[in-house]
Formats: sequence, C-alpha cells, structure tokens
Amino acid sequence: MNTIGRLTAIGAILALLCTSCANGQGTVDLPVSGIDSDRASERSDDSLFDSLVTRGDEVIVGADHWEPGLHGDRLQYSPDAGRSWHRVLFDGSTDPGMPLAYLSVREQQWMVFGRENGQAVPFTSTDGRNFSRQAGTAFDGPAGLQGELLGTSAGWVFVGVEAPNGDPLVTRIYTSPDGASWTSQDADVAGLPSVGGGFRITDAAAGGGTAVVTGQIQGSNRITAQAFASSDGGKSWQNLSPDASGIGHYSNGFRSVEWTGTEFRFTGFAWPKTAGQLMNPHGMAAQWTPGGNWAMSLDESWSGPNSDFPWTPSISYGPSSALAIQERGSYPLRTGQLVYQEAGRPWAPLQAVPVPEEGEVRLLQDTAAVRDGFLLATAETRHGNTRRTVLHVAANGEVTDRTPPTGPGPAERKPAISSFAMRDGTTSAFGSVGTESVIWTLDGGQKVTGYASVVPDHREKFSSLHAGTKGLMILGYTRNETHVDPVVWSRADGGEWISSNSNMFGSSTRGDGSPVSTVLPSSHGFLAAGSYEADGTTNAALATSEDGRSWNRVWTPEFKGTAIEDRAITSLAETSTAAILAGGHLNSRGKQLPVVWTSPDAQSWKTATLPVPDGFDNASVVSVTAGAKAAVAVVAASRPGRPTRYVTYYSGDDGGTWSAGTSVTESGTEQKTAPPEVLAVGDGFVLVTSQGKAHNKKPLLLASADGRTFAPHRLSHPVLAGENLDISAAGTAGGQLLIAGHTGPDENRIPFCISVGLPGV
Repeated sequence: MNTIGRLTAIGAILALLCTSCANGQGTVDLPVSGIDSDRASERSDDSLFDSLVTRGDEVIVGADHWEPGLHGDRLQYSPDAGRSWHRVLFDGSTDPGMPLAYLSVREQQWMVFGRENGQAVPFTSTDGRNFSRQAGTAFDGPAGLQGELLGTSAGWVFVGVEAPNGDPLVTRIYTSPDGASWTSQDADVAGLPSVGGGFRITDAAAGGGTAVVTGQIQGSNRITAQAFASSDGGKSWQNLSPDASGIGHYSNGFRSVEWTGTEFRFTGFAWPKTAGQLMNPHGMAAQWTPGGNWAMSLDESWSGPNSDFPWTPSISYGPSSALAIQERGSYPLRTGQLVYQEAGRPWAPLQAVPVPEEGEVRLLQDTAAVRDGFLLATAETRHGNTRRTVLHVAANGEVTDRTPPTGPGPAERKPAISSFAMRDGTTSAFGSVGTESVIWTLDGGQKVTGYASVVPDHREKFSSLHAGTKGLMILGYTRNETHVDPVVWSRADGGEWISSNSNMFGSSTRGDGSPVSTVLPSSHGFLAAGSYEADGTTNAALATSEDGRSWNRVWTPEFKGTAIEDRAITSLAETSTAAILAGGHLNSRGKQLPVVWTSPDAQSWKTATLPVPDGFDNASVVSVTAGAKAAVAVVAASRPGRPTRYVTYYSGDDGGTWSAGTSVTESGTEQKTAPPEVLAVGDGFVLVTSQGKAHNKKPLLLASADGRTFAPHRLSHPVLAGENLDISAAGTAGGQLLIAGHTGPDENRIPFCISVGLPGV
C-alpha cells in the first residue's frame, strides 16, 4: 500500500534563471540536459473518450483532453466507420470554448450541448464536421442536473434527471423541433410519473419517430419494470410498461434500452418464482416495436443467480449481433468486461480484444454500432499516461484498430511547468518533459541550483508540488478500471520521498476524480484534504501523517455532510501563527455557500461561512493563501447566465472572520476569467490570472499591500501576447514574478516560463 518513492537525480548545475532580463522581463531557462529517457520523448496525455455516436458509418468521437497546455473537450469525425478521421470545428475553431456534453444524432442533424455559465448551449451540425452555436440557450440547469439527449424525426428531446439522494428522478422534459428554440415542462405534466411516484430512470433511447424512457418503480414489497414512449418529439408520453410478472414474479426491472434500427431492445433483471430467496436476480431480455407487442424472456447468459448483477455503461445492437460493457461489484473493486452476442446465441466474453500490455490497465468507455460491426472506445493507462484507442469489432468478432490520430510527441524537450512551490527563500518549479516529471530548484538569486527527475510507480500521475513548514508534497492520482485513487508523495526536510496511494479517508471512491484535492506539509504534519461520498451525502475530509506512510483521518462534526448539506475541502494554508485554514464549500438546501474551516492544531475545527457575492446564487472558496500578517481567500461565484465572478476575501485573525475585498473584473457573456492564483509577497499579495474569449485571453495582474483590496498593475511580456494563452502556474523568485503556461493553436502548443518584475506591494 505504501512504497518508498524513487527520486532519480539528473545532475546539479549552476545556471542563470533569466536568459534576458531587460526592463524586468526575462525568459526562464530550465535546463533539460540529461533528461533523455523514453518518457521524455513521449507525448504527455491523460485524455479520455467521453462519447462515441454513430449514424450508419458516420462517427463522432469526443475526448476530454487533459495534457500540458491543452485542456477541454474536442471532437473528431469519421465518414467511414473510423477508417479516416477529421477534426470537428465549432464556428471555425477546434476548441468549443466550453465543456461539452450529451452528443447525439438524428436523421438530418447532429447536436451537442456546451456548458457555459450554468446553462446548456446547443451546437448543431448537418455534416458532422462543422458545428454552429445556436442563438440563446436550451435551459438553465441546476448543478445536479443530468439527463439524456434524444434525437427523433419530430425533433430533439432532453430528459432532465436529478439525483438529490442518489436516486435518478425525471424532473423536466425539454423539447425542440430544430435545436435552436426550446420549451420545457414538468415531467408529470408530460405524462411521466411524478417525482414522488417512485419511478427511477435507468436509460433512454430514440429511433425513428419514437423516444423511450425506461427504469423501474420501487413499491412497498417489489420492484416492477417500467417503460414510457413518446411519438411527438417528447411533448407527451404514454405508459407502455409490460407485465413482466410471468418471468419476474418477485421483482423485475429494466437497466438498459437501445434502438436496433427496427425495434427497441432492453436488458434487465428478474426474480422468477422458482428463484426463492436467491441473493442475485436472473438476467432479463425484452424487445418492443412501436405499435407492436412485447417479447420477454429470462437470459442467464446476461447474468445468472450466482453472480453479481451487472451495470451496463454501454450496449449496442447490430443486425445480427450485439456488444456490451458490463460492470460488476462495488466501488472501489468494481471491474468491467466486454461481452458479445451473435444472433440466436448466448452472451459470452469477447476474447478477441488485445490484452493490455504489462503494467497497463484498460478502461472500457463506450460502444456504438456501424454497418459492418461495432466500434469500441477504450483507454489504456500506464505510468500515468493514457493511450486512447478505437477498435472495430466485426460481425464475426474480429478486432482491428481504428484509432483517430493524436498529435505528435514533443518535437524537442521543453519543460511544461504545472506549479511553483516557495519556502525559506527557495523556489521549486514542478513540471514535465514529455511524461517525465521533474523538479527544478531555484535559489533567491534566480539561479537554478539543481534539478531531478521524479519517477512515479506503476500508473501514478503527478499534478502539483506543494511546499510548507514540514517540507514538500506531490499530489497526483492513479486511474483504475472504474475509479481514481489518490497518490500523495511526502518528503520531510532532509528526508526521503515516501509514497502513499491508499485512500486515507477510508471510504470508497467512484467516477473520474480523486477524493484528495489538496495537500500541505504543515507544522502539524503532512495534511491531505478533499471529500468522499457516504450514506447518500458528500463529506469534507482531512487526514494527517507524521511520516507520509500511515495516515489518520480527522473526525469532526464540522466536516460531516447531511442529507441536505454536502461539504468539500478544496484548498489548504498555514498562517504565521501555525493555524490551518481549509477552504471549500457546503451545499445547504440547494445553495452552495463558501466556507473556511479553521484549526489551531489540524484536529479541532470551526466553520466560518463567507457571504455569497451580491447577485449570485452559489459560491465556493477555490483557494486560500496565508501571508505574513493576513490571509486571502478567492471565492468563485456563479449564477445561470452570468460568467463566474472571482472575489477576494480578507482575514486578519487566522480565518475567524472574513470581509469581501476586490471583485476580479467581470466580463461579458463570452469573456471568461481563469481561476486566479494568489501569491504572498512580504506583507502583501499579488493575484495572477487571464481573461478574455476562449482563443484570445489577456493576462491580468492585481496587487495588494495588505490583502484587503487589490489594484490592477500592468503585466507585459511578448510571450503573453501569444495566441490562445493559457497560464498554468505563477510563483516568485529573487524579487521576480514567474509565470508559466502555453500559447499556440491546438496542434502546436508551445510551453513557456518567463519572469517579470514584481509590482511594489
């Protein structure tokens, strides 16, 4: 569980940090001599596929990119079932400028939603290669809104789903004839069960002119399968639920529904009368044709009574075969497998997919049908790097690679910096050369005094370096088949790196995020903080360690969530009096409130709730920075239809009370502000961020003498005027402000690390 991390020294040198410092401006020269491993020449990429949609042999695959200098969603289009690929453009750019979700297609149109300012923004395309943003928005969505986007011949349908207590409930139906204009109504008004009626949605699908929503109703002593259909583009719904009691006498329910091109196919579970009190249900298969009758049967090849019943993240049907991803077990031990079915034959594991290489873990992500078989989206992760693949599975089960091209590896070894860490007059720059993680050490005279390659174990991926009273910590994560584990490396002054990849909160994890969001090497020990899910709520969490090997979770009622209050920690800081500040949020009755928990010893805690900025509905503390005499918190405030506003808050009493300071300039609808980074400089502070449209951001520098209010200062450097500016880190060294990031188009992102003069604070 705990291992000794390896820190491989490349060499120690003495080199000037600034190669040119005219007028206070310089280019930071971080040496890479000797960093020549295979990893240093490998493209750093931790991107995952998040959508795979087909129409005949037309395919669009979407990836959530997370690599140095390239973050966010991108789409690629294939006209021929993955044999060739083309970049997808959004109003002429590969970058949509916002996260994407719910890619779907109907006979004459593709659609994907963007998420902007708490709203769903529709993009449509007729050719799959060029998407255009539609005027207005589809709907305002609460933070917990999820759903299914369905395309029918009558128009688009979005089935809005909320899960306040973990149970997925259909709450709203949104409809549009063309993707441009939208109307909505409560689900029960449209003919679906009311929220209190016990209906739990599990899947939805559309084909031809019909949309289908399926799931189950939990009664007092049994579960029954439910299905509802709409033939008018989602405006009205009819109950077409079958009587499945003949095969599911005790209980029955649907888990998936998919359109085959001629009929709707369902998978589900059933406890037959002969099952008695067996722990696990049997599999159930069903077919329904619009205007026709149901056909239903038990299917023990899908799942038998002696195995855990599977969840179905993805299932696709062709004319004579089917391909599905099954997941069995509970987090964090849930595992996935591919199963394949030929017409008239039982489901069976698909053996033809190549076995992952040694040290790799395969993530099964999505399936889709094409004319001559199926496409399967997967990702293999090794030493923290992810290799995305698209595989073609022919009707006979033969597998071939049809992966879209990725960008080339780095043309030359250039450092990409993700964070700076400062303490006791020494600055550490943390980043990577290719996929090789490196720490550069700089003294107070702006000189590089040494650098070393940090070699993670197995599948570990590093993200940031943190400095504090006790020493240094590295935060990272490890991807597994169905969840993400935290990785925390700790090194006390004069000691060795100690690695821990266990969940120090002692609770299961799920989804695509680590439960540990921040770390701090404090005078009270090494600290790791974040959140975890338990009993239907999200709890804030903090653990301490003296040696980095063994961790003790701190138990306090201040961190415990309730049925109506989720809580999470996102940042840590230690004041000059050794008080610990933990910034984050709590959700109270549908509103998110910014909070800072304070403690004199990292064991006993009090909660300070900060006011939500006027005109906004929700807010969260995204960072806390402690200076010599005060602390500054940055709060992100949101409201549907308005860009995120970042506001500084000041505390002069170790986080006991807070007063609002300066609002970082609010932009127009298409103007965005990146999350600011605040640095303590003497008794004052500086704030660095960027602002502007997605492809034309400008740097922004604010400074404060005491942390109460901030004023803008000129920030000028030729590099910062580059195309598509992305600032990844800011720090200080030798009286200079260090800024790192990337510029350039998607296909040629160029890392930079520069220095400029610090404003007088």
